[in-house]
Amino acid sequence: GESYYAKMQQGARGDWLFHLAFTSEPHEGAFIFTFYLALGHLAAALGLPIPLVYHLARICAGLFLLLVG
Repeated sequence: GESYYAKMQQGARGDWLFHLAFTSEPHEGAFIFTFYLALGHLAAALGLPIPLVYHLARICAGLFLLLVG
């Protein structure tokens, strides 16, 4: 979960491109992990803690899978 929190934190800062934080090589951001970046944007917009938004999204996704499965 902590890795996803970090991706959401990047989204909460306003990033739409994912950056590797722990590398010594210069690189451009990539348009990956957009679900978690979008959840970070949502958390920032609503003023909610990132762990709460993560778990709410996890529960909603699980309920969705139960309904369509």
